[in-house]
Amino acid sequence: MLKMFKKQVQNKPKNFKFCKSGFILSSETLNEYEYIKKLFFISVSIFTRTTSKSNGIEEIKRLLLFYEKSDTLMCSLIDEFFSKRFIESIDRRYALFEILDKILRMFYVFDKLRLKAVKPFHNFSFFKIKNRSCISEREIIKLSTFASIAMPMARLFISYFSAEDFEIFHPMILKKRTTLFIGDTKKGYLKYICAILVEHTKLKYLKIFMCALYEKLNKDSTFDIFYEQLNSKEQEYFIDLVNLL
Repeated sequence: MLKMFKKQVQNKPKNFKFCKSGFILSSETLNEYEYIKKLFFISVSIFTRTTSKSNGIEEIKRLLLFYEKSDTLMCSLIDEFFSKRFIESIDRRYALFEILDKILRMFYVFDKLRLKAVKPFHNFSFFKIKNRSCISEREIIKLSTFASIAMPMARLFISYFSAEDFEIFHPMILKKRTTLFIGDTKKGYLKYICAILVEHTKLKYLKIFMCALYEKLNKDSTFDIFYEQLNSKEQEYFIDLVNLL
């Protein structure tokens, strides 16, 4: 099986084509995605508004909710993405590629806005000083931990994976979960997926995250041609993904 797969990795991407009659996503997955999208637009509003009527904590809770709900859906999608059955039917899985690209585009925009946003985090810090008795110590720690992460969605994505010589810290107070171990076989899956993405799709954000993950795990810049096609802000984000500790 492994020899057959290695042959596919070497030969199939150039001749690859997605089937028109592919698998469709479950209504549950689509409903979760729509909810995440609503939370994303709320987050964008929080990051970009110049004034706030919030008491200082509600906005951080809403931002954290986007993070938490994204985490729940992404965990199930990532597990499927690296399964043997996915690889064997990959030409019928465009719907999964597409929804992951949409989610990861939200991750990218969220992180970019978060890096510039000051107001919601200033309001939260002020709230902690003035109203500490109004909230439990555990919730203060949880919200403070989330607020302290500069690129929360990039870190969330990278923290799904571990390898023999790699595992990124994921704050347990935000969510307890295991990681997906990327051994030699799954590294082969990852290279195969990246090759298909780069050669046969326009799913830019999925390519950014998956190719950066490949480079991070393999210390290998196989997909530099794709990197060169990105604009300067996207290249910066790609490098940050690769270098996250």
